[in-house]
Amino acid sequence: MIVQKKTVAGAGLFALSWPIFIENALQMSMSFIDTLMLSYVSDDAVSAVGVASQAIMLAILLISSVTMGSNVVITNYLGAKQKIHASKASANSLSISLIIGIVLGLLFFLFTDEYLDFFSLTNQTQLHAENYLMIVGGLILFYALNVSAGAILRSHGYTKASMYCTLGISILNIVGNYLFIFGAFGFPKWDVEGVAIATAGSRFIGFLVMFVIILKTAIAPRKLKEYIHLKALYIRKMLYIGIPSTAEQLFFHLSQIVIMGMV
Repeated sequence: MIVQKKTVAGAGLFALSWPIFIENALQMSMSFIDTLMLSYVSDDAVSAVGVASQAIMLAILLISSVTMGSNVVITNYLGAKQKIHASKASANSLSISLIIGIVLGLLFFLFTDEYLDFFSLTNQTQLHAENYLMIVGGLILFYALNVSAGAILRSHGYTKASMYCTLGISILNIVGNYLFIFGAFGFPKWDVEGVAIATAGSRFIGFLVMFVIILKTAIAPRKLKEYIHLKALYIRKMLYIGIPSTAEQLFFHLSQIVIMGMV
């Protein structure tokens, strides 16, 4: 009996976890795919995206502190059979992610030059990196909303739905990269700028699909006031759990940026 129960529990855990593993791998591979496809353009383009991606990854870690905390908070409410609190916490998670995404986007717009000056890049590389950061970094709110919606779906057990949406985002990104890098089917050849547009655009489309699923399954409120009315209780819990869980990765990544700047 005990062995059978452990087997069933293990099977259930695997069924929930393997889509999350694939989704995380797809999310992390987007910058790699951008760099790989840009290698057909020039070394300057590859260098530019490599440097810009360091700042993007730093922003992603900051956003992850909220999404990770919201995942735990929502799951706890669901486990306590408090579905109303879970629904309102889901709405607050999207709202706070939107606010953080807007703030980070403004920082990218205002301080892109200061960040890139730290790396002493050549003129052409700096121009490519600046354009990439202005587009992908400036529209980082699409990523913030995307991962927040994914966290809501996963916390409610819709791990496969979140995985399939992320898979669709990756496919859209690859197709967009191909169209804009090589000018296929009459599309303009925008190189780095085109890759940035494809990345930001695919994330926005992915969020729209996830949000529709969230509303269809009624795991988050449909009333706009629930998204506008932020409750300190939910946000405090999310940040209390999320910030310590990502602080180690954040400091490690900062050290890598400093090392890259020195090199």
